[in-house]
Amino acid sequence: MNTSYLNRLLAASLCVLSLSSWGAVAGDGPRIVFELNNARQAGDNCRLSFVIQNKMPAAVEALSLEIVLFDKQGTVDRFLKLKAGALPMGKMRVKQFDLKGRNCADISKILINEIAECKGKELSPAICGSRLSISSNTPIKLQL
Repeated sequence: MNTSYLNRLLAASLCVLSLSSWGAVAGDGPRIVFELNNARQAGDNCRLSFVIQNKMPAAVEALSLEIVLFDKQGTVDRFLKLKAGALPMGKMRVKQFDLKGRNCADISKILINEIAECKGKELSPAICGSRLSISSNTPIKLQL
């Protein structure tokens, strides 16, 4: 075998080993579960409740996301930054955010535009973004 082929094979093997330590190869590996659990009207505000679970092999010291709200016509309504804070390993947290002067029925979709911050041992916004698992229990769609 030639040296070039062996070097490529070694590099590919190291890449697979590195990814598998974070579960990127396995479909059900470590992840951050982000669920829009509820959207309720609270007076003039829309109260969004998110259930967030850290199923990563490390604590998340700080997590914040940039989201975009879309109205019923599919038009961008506003950009927001949600600060979820620290997420201990294996823990579930519920976070609520009030959207002032907003009717929940007028929101059709929430786009997670980017992971603005994800700090922790061997964590980065790119790693957290690739391991984000989303769902919605409301008529509002949650999308990556």
